[in-house]
Amino acid sequence: MAAGSATGDMVTAMAVTDLLPAAGRPHVVGRLRGLSIVLPCHDEAENVERAIDEATTAGELVADAHEVIVVDDGSADATRELAAARAAEDPRVRVLVHDVNRGYGAALRTGFAAARLEWIFLTDADLAEATDRAVHRTLE
Repeated sequence: MAAGSATGDMVTAMAVTDLLPAAGRPHVVGRLRGLSIVLPCHDEAENVERAIDEATTAGELVADAHEVIVVDDGSADATRELAAARAAEDPRVRVLVHDVNRGYGAALRTGFAAARLEWIFLTDADLAEATDRAVHRTLE
């Protein structure tokens, strides 16, 4: 992972084409072509891995291509490290980091600005609601 200059954001180097379905795989009618799932986090070490898993499952269910954007908003716990480990395993997961807590709105803006796919879905990493149900309900 490379660290961004002024903001301290961590991102993995990857082209948008890396997120798209393999060549020859057609778009499935009724599914989104691309979905960016934004997960703002602050001290969510207990939940972040499950939140990423749920977001990945939801993305696979509803979209031809998806990415999970974890925005760590200055966490003091292991949120950043746990999310970074998941990103190292799955190129569809990216971690962006605020070195200090900037607040929920700033975390959202960071995630939205980083989104690279056609649709953006926001869900919180505190797992107050199951991500797959929330995505399906939103698409209805």
